[in-house]
Amino acid sequence: MRVTRRGCATLLLTGLVFCGLAGPAYAQIERRSLEPLDVPQDQMPQAPAQGPGQGQSGGQIYGQPQEYGQPQDYGQPQGQPQGQTFDGYGQPPADAGSPNYDGQQYGGQGQYQDQYGGQQYGDPNAPTSLTPPGLDGPSYQEQPAYGGQPSGGQSSQPTYDGQPGPAYGDRQPGFYGDSSYAPQASYGNPSGDQSPMPAGVWRNVDAQQMQQLLAGAKLPSSSPVLSVLIARALAADPPEGGQETAIRVSALERAGRAEQIVELLAPAAQSGDPGVAARYGLALLAAGRDQEACGLNLGQVPQSARPDSDVTQAALLIPVYCAALQGNAQGAAQALQSAQQRGVRSPVASAVIGQLSQTSQEPPPIPGTLDVLDYVFLRLGKVALPASLADSANPTLLSRIAQDSEVSPELRLAAAERGASLHLVDGEVLREAYTQAAPQLGKEASAPYALRAKLFVNLQKAPSAAYRAESIDALLSSGKEAGIQLELAEALAPENAKLAQDPSAAKFAETGVRVAILAGDDQSAWEWIERGGQAARSWPLLVAVDDPFGPRAEAALNSGAEIASQTGLPSPVLHRLITVLDALNYDVPIPLWDMASKSEQPSDGYLPERGVLTDLQQASEQGEVGKTVLLVAAALGPNGPSGANLLALGDSVRALRKVGLEAEARRLGFEALYPRWPFQGKA
Repeated sequence: MRVTRRGCATLLLTGLVFCGLAGPAYAQIERRSLEPLDVPQDQMPQAPAQGPGQGQSGGQIYGQPQEYGQPQDYGQPQGQPQGQTFDGYGQPPADAGSPNYDGQQYGGQGQYQDQYGGQQYGDPNAPTSLTPPGLDGPSYQEQPAYGGQPSGGQSSQPTYDGQPGPAYGDRQPGFYGDSSYAPQASYGNPSGDQSPMPAGVWRNVDAQQMQQLLAGAKLPSSSPVLSVLIARALAADPPEGGQETAIRVSALERAGRAEQIVELLAPAAQSGDPGVAARYGLALLAAGRDQEACGLNLGQVPQSARPDSDVTQAALLIPVYCAALQGNAQGAAQALQSAQQRGVRSPVASAVIGQLSQTSQEPPPIPGTLDVLDYVFLRLGKVALPASLADSANPTLLSRIAQDSEVSPELRLAAAERGASLHLVDGEVLREAYTQAAPQLGKEASAPYALRAKLFVNLQKAPSAAYRAESIDALLSSGKEAGIQLELAEALAPENAKLAQDPSAAKFAETGVRVAILAGDDQSAWEWIERGGQAARSWPLLVAVDDPFGPRAEAALNSGAEIASQTGLPSPVLHRLITVLDALNYDVPIPLWDMASKSEQPSDGYLPERGVLTDLQQASEQGEVGKTVLLVAAALGPNGPSGANLLALGDSVRALRKVGLEAEARRLGFEALYPRWPFQGKA
């Protein structure tokens, strides 16, 4: 009963769930539901698996399916263009029109304010700075970080507990703007699937150019590999001045990358600028590093600071939160009163502190959108938050909520899956959220994330290989519709690897291969291929793209024409495969070239505006890493590698290789191929 039309994974196996089919009988039925299967008591003597109540239909609760690699614009207001990278602490661009490359319009973005769920982050008419005044000349000295007028003189900067700090505006040697800074050989924390970030990432790129480049790069990126790579690049190398810092931080906020904001601002946060410290404190709170945020010297807020500026609110409300967090309710109330006297209004903070200090019993309001400060105060007040807040939460918060065991299991799961869809939450975090939150769900919980979590936990304890295989297949299919297929595959990777050792699961080899290669587990992928026979015959060619150094990959490429012929690999996919292999500088066998030459090369897919590919080639040849990364994002377009034209795809893969990002180039090629690769299975 193979069903391939949209939404197929949400059909319910009512008969299977309620009939309790035994042993081999249910193993032969294709899994189309997220309902946990009934495990016969003779196979599973422990307590039966928990599932939704009777009559719940998994097929009624899904929205439109989301193909792997397709963009999702969570948190982006409708009708608002991307590209403006300043918010409450940066300057509006000098040219609010579209950036220009070689005389061509590029990006097409107009002036706009970054927003989260409809709540504005600052005022573009109030320019601010993230760099301590004095580091970048008079132009930056005239731009306070609170959206008001310059205070006119230096003042001491006590922390909320009264400890003095450096004078406001004092130059701090060794931080941004210090010409003695020498770039390091590498940056970031590269792992096995990441290339070390080269030194001088933003060499030859000034603030205006960076603004133009970011205008052409969709954030968050629909490509998992680009999502991580852009964040790493934006956090690399100290910015040249407050304007560039503001651009980078705003882009990272839009991309939902709290940890990279922390990494970027850490050196400047020690310089004594209260605007930088406040923004740094917000990022620390978003990353769940509350004690570090509470240890900051936030400085003295200038009297001219606008009370509605998010930086002002952070500088005055973080001390309130920290005092309450440390059990000092009276100190928190006093700090809140001081903030209110400065014009800061926060109904959530007021209600929570009122209850803690026993001066008010008014319940805290539940905001329509969830920002960082509201979240930490609501959590402090142990307020039950609805799962719907995950849809409007500031993207930088999603990873923290996904790992927060004190929120409701529904909110945690919703945040984890939304974070995964934006490639902010990886498979390990998703797996932990499923495992810890699923047992806390009620039987009536039937939202898609709840069904996935229940089925995930149920398959972990099932002794039957057939049960586990069916469940993995159903989860992979459902994850594809939800736009979290890659992250869900990472979460499933341990079970999938163990299942590869079981001969009775051979009929699910194709699903096993797909889970393994999505998760980057090449060893398990090859094991599944060896077990799968003809059903997995085409997959060695795709695994070879991501695992080029093994003997099996070489053998697969040498037999590429034979494999493509026997499996009926479609001509457009074959052309795409050769484009990727050639761009990766693999030795493409002549028979594979000849086979592709017998059909016309496809011309579909996204092509950027004229001049972008030329700029990309020049930037990569000159070793300009940051510029190359953002131009790759622009060249591939909003749908990422899977939706790009072959010309843009080949140039992008080559460009990443040229600047030393070999691992990312291979994964980019994989992302271009996987969504188009034919398969016979169900998921």
